Amino acid sequence: MNSLSLLKPSDVIGCLTTKDPQKGYCPMDNPLSILLIEDNPDDRVLIKRGLNKGFNNLHIEEVLNQEDLDEIIAKGDFNVAITDYNLGWTDGVAVLTAIKEKRPDCPVVMMTVMDTEEIAIDAMEAGLDDYVVKSPSQFARLPDIVTTVLEHKERGRALKEVEVRYKDLYDSVPVGLFRTKLDGQIVSVNQALVDMLHYPDRESLIATNANQLYVDSNERSANMEEVKERGILRRREHKLFRYDNEEITVEISIYAIRNDSGEVDVLDGYLEDITERKRVEEALSQTEVLNKTIIESVQEGVIVYDRDLRYVVWNNFMEKFTGMHADDVVGKIATEFIPHLVVEEIEPLLRRVLNGETVRSSDIPFYNPENGKTGWIEGWYGPLISQEGEVIGIVATIHDITRRKESETEREKMLAAERKRARELSALTTAATTISSNLDINEILRVVAKELAQLLNIDSCAIYTWDPENNTIALFVEHLPEGYQKSHKRFQSFNVDQWPYTKEVVENGRSFQINISDPDLLNSSKEYLNESGIKSLLMVPLISQDKTIGLVELEDFDETRTFSEQEIVLAQMFSNQAAVALENARLFDETTETLRREQQLNEITRMISSGLDLPIIMEKVGQLASDLVGGDSAGISLMNPNTQSLFGLYYYNPPPNAPHEITSKETGLMWEIMETGKSVLIRSYPDHSMAMPFWTEVGVHGSIIVPFVSGETIIGVLGVFTKDEEKQFSQRDLELIESVGRQAGMAIQRTLLFEETKRRSDELSALYDIALATGSVLYTPTLLRELQDKVKLTLNPDSYGVFIFDQESDEFEIVIALDKDEVVEEAVGTRYTLKEGGLTGWIMANREPLLIKNIKKDELPVAPKHFNLQVCSWLGVPLISGDRLVGALSVQSFEPNMFDEEDRRFLESLAGQVATALENARLYEELEDAFMQTVLALANAMDVRDTYTIDHSNRMAVLAEKTGRLMGGTESELETLRWAALLHDIGKIGVPDDILLKPSSLTKKEYEIIKNHPALGASIISPIKKLKEVSPIIHHSHEKYDGTGYPEGLGGEEIPLEARILMVVDSYIAMTDDRVYRKARNYKEAVEEIKNLSGKQYDPKVVEVFLELIESENKPIKG
Repeated sequence: MNSLSLLKPSDVIGCLTTKDPQKGYCPMDNPLSILLIEDNPDDRVLIKRGLNKGFNNLHIEEVLNQEDLDEIIAKGDFNVAITDYNLGWTDGVAVLTAIKEKRPDCPVVMMTVMDTEEIAIDAMEAGLDDYVVKSPSQFARLPDIVTTVLEHKERGRALKEVEVRYKDLYDSVPVGLFRTKLDGQIVSVNQALVDMLHYPDRESLIATNANQLYVDSNERSANMEEVKERGILRRREHKLFRYDNEEITVEISIYAIRNDSGEVDVLDGYLEDITERKRVEEALSQTEVLNKTIIESVQEGVIVYDRDLRYVVWNNFMEKFTGMHADDVVGKIATEFIPHLVVEEIEPLLRRVLNGETVRSSDIPFYNPENGKTGWIEGWYGPLISQEGEVIGIVATIHDITRRKESETEREKMLAAERKRARELSALTTAATTISSNLDINEILRVVAKELAQLLNIDSCAIYTWDPENNTIALFVEHLPEGYQKSHKRFQSFNVDQWPYTKEVVENGRSFQINISDPDLLNSSKEYLNESGIKSLLMVPLISQDKTIGLVELEDFDETRTFSEQEIVLAQMFSNQAAVALENARLFDETTETLRREQQLNEITRMISSGLDLPIIMEKVGQLASDLVGGDSAGISLMNPNTQSLFGLYYYNPPPNAPHEITSKETGLMWEIMETGKSVLIRSYPDHSMAMPFWTEVGVHGSIIVPFVSGETIIGVLGVFTKDEEKQFSQRDLELIESVGRQAGMAIQRTLLFEETKRRSDELSALYDIALATGSVLYTPTLLRELQDKVKLTLNPDSYGVFIFDQESDEFEIVIALDKDEVVEEAVGTRYTLKEGGLTGWIMANREPLLIKNIKKDELPVAPKHFNLQVCSWLGVPLISGDRLVGALSVQSFEPNMFDEEDRRFLESLAGQVATALENARLYEELEDAFMQTVLALANAMDVRDTYTIDHSNRMAVLAEKTGRLMGGTESELETLRWAALLHDIGKIGVPDDILLKPSSLTKKEYEIIKNHPALGASIISPIKKLKEVSPIIHHSHEKYDGTGYPEGLGGEEIPLEARILMVVDSYIAMTDDRVYRKARNYKEAVEEIKNLSGKQYDPKVVEVFLELIESENKPIKG
């Protein structure tokens, strides 16, 4: 139906007056503007009255002279022009010409008198759109005439758009076009063909001979013979090589172009890439019989698209409905073949389906411009899934809703019928797609149950499997509305002999229906229906390979009904196909499960051989073993070959608070397996006499426990557990876990031996490194850092402590306290008496080591104090050198049983070496302190010896430290600077008094002796480790900024900053002190001298800071 016929003329004009470059015209957004050229005022009134009667929203622009006409035409702000032919200042033809020159698409209507009609007709040839005889009786026709010319204008615009669209479609056609010669020389190709064959450009494809493109070049030879004979070859399938040597399947058509002599000159043709279509066809062929039955017999449209939206299936209904034969549709791209339908309405919907959605379309108008067929359609669109789970296309069911759209009185009836048919077809399509592309038994049966329930409009659908050997029926899946879940009674499993109707279905393989109102209904069945709330019930057998393997039970809770023969046949068709798929899926699952288990066993061997840490290996073995038989969790314990005891509990997916210790109470079952070497399969764990209490408490229902075996030796135990009461481990599961125990046992044994060897090696390496360190390190902090690194590397404790005993106070001090590698600042430096020191005090008081495997359970000699409450394992040893108690060290772990006797022996060996080294370091430090005091005494003696420099060094130290602080020195750097100032002239001890105290000028030889004193001073203090940073400062304290100083002649920032500071401070104090050969200078003279020598003898930056310092004190500084 033409939608314009439903509108008033004024509404149509409203639609045409508002321009939108994207959408055409929109209704009633802006007024219609008419340009009226009429110089007769009476006629103008009548014309405007007639126009206003026809249009609701109208603006009329009146023109009375040439100047106004030119101005309005230039603006162009009008939709249509009406002009009189006879004007006082011009004529209608001139007006027409002027308007068409500026706006050729603007409609013009001319009013003529009777004797000028011939002129109007001539004007029509010049572009006039219409004319009307000028008469008051004809003015009423003007609205219709205006409407007509505007409609004509709009149709013209639409026609141009169509022409442009078709031109673009031709220019961008996706089909590969080509022209070749008979010998295969390519003459021309379009870009679509270049892209299809993946060539880099058109030239490289043209340079290739067509024979080289064919996978089988004989096929082209055969084509050439047929084309030469018949002149044409249509839609022939071939395989071609792409540029990257990949093969594609194409459909090719070739036409012979003959010359004037009738000989074939060149060949024109086109080809389409149908690789994707063939893939979809292959997928569809898996269920060819079912698909053909469903697709071709249903009285609705069925369409299948590939991923490129090419039509793959176009069934009989679609041929009849659209008038387009399948041969003309299949292989075409939907968006190009029916663009007015697909692009505007369906393409976005199809893209959603390719992303995995199942979508119902809205009502869509259909029009085939080739045959004039019209109508309305709606459809269901679902993804076509491959066996690999990929979306490879779209399956659509199309419904003709034309009659519903055309007849309002039949709307409700047609709507109900369409919905019913849509449900049937959607169910058929969904079931067919699922069965053909899915091997998941549960998913297939869930889809079948749901679709059957919806298709037959019943409330519940249950699918049972039949075990003929035990004659039992077991529920597999069911589709049940939420409202009935709590009240509906459903047997999970029952004996067929209990229910005669069920027995009839599975033994005889035929459908059976009953309802609550049946007077002949057996009492047992009536009781079941009443308790279950079922009013009507249909049972259909599941038959595969002529054998009944189960049944489908369809139930209606709301009404007593009799299922029709058509409904029973439809349900039987679903059931038969589902049964076949069920059997195939079962075989596939068995094969897949066998392969999966073999792969997991191989993965266990590969993983254990990969060199991972033992805890990681144990967890992975547990995980793979659990996954192998469908368990929830797994636990592993290993045998200690030295102690013949179980150690370590390794878990996969353990329950909360799973035990990490092994006690005799909990390991009875493990010990029995260790001693007998026999595996245990427990189907009811809580009822087992040797069940472990913890696993019973957390709800373990079944378990498999097997020994780890290496050769003839049992090295541990592996257990797999399940909490699922429905899960029953089988003998096959037991055999699989036993194979895990055998495969993993030898590799784990090698891992244990390797770890033990590595542990011994690490311990020996640590002891050797400490021995080297104790022989070469005489500084306590360095020694403690070395000790800390070795203990962490070897024992990997969670926390660690080192304690030094003070003989004089009988107390010990914490010198290292680490918790998870972080220093516990508040603990370091804390002192305790041995009695107050807890476990640490105890081992020092008793001078013996202490190993505690579980602080929370083991008996302790004293209460633990002063450490993290998370600690569970503790190991401490005293540090003893000869008979002297030096201190202690301890390691802790937040897990129990983390240290053993081997660790204790290692730590004792380590402690013996460390204690001796610490004692040596203590003696060395005492000796070094004594040496420092001696050197300091020598420095003071130098001040006394050189009487003019009494207290010179102390004053210099004060001033140097202040200057260094202003220059941003750290406390450590300032301490070094202070020592350098105190000892800077100690080298003068080697200068004779007659030179040092000489009142007159020095000779060159005497000056050379003086210049040696910085190097001599540096060599005197260099043996003192604590003053190692001071020595280079003293050595360069007489270097000058311009490089003219001594002893090395360094310059600028080559000189240490501290030495540059000493140079300025020393010079200032020397200038302001009395000397044997001159009097002291005053404050101003000294400052001026230093300024003059800045940048030469002194560092300018140091000078700037120093002068600010002494000027702030506003007096000469002499101490």
